[in-house]
Amino acid sequence: MLVAEASPALASTGPGEAPAGPRAGERAHGVVGCALYFTPALFAAGLTAPLRSGIAALGVLVPFVLIVSFAVGDLAAA
Repeated sequence: MLVAEASPALASTGPGEAPAGPRAGERAHGVVGCALYFTPALFAAGLTAPLRSGIAALGVLVPFVLIVSFAVGDLAAA
């Protein structure tokens, strides 16, 4: 999330005229998107540490992701 906030500032330090940056709503949308994208990675890393196996972590995560996606789809349809 630090990267999402720092990217516009770093991009404006380059050569040439700086383009108009994202508005506040767009920045918030980007930070939320980064957080949602990063959450499964943290969950997988946290699960891999005690299991001591990436394969075992995938064996737990893949069914969980499939079940949750179908449950969310059913809730959205209802």
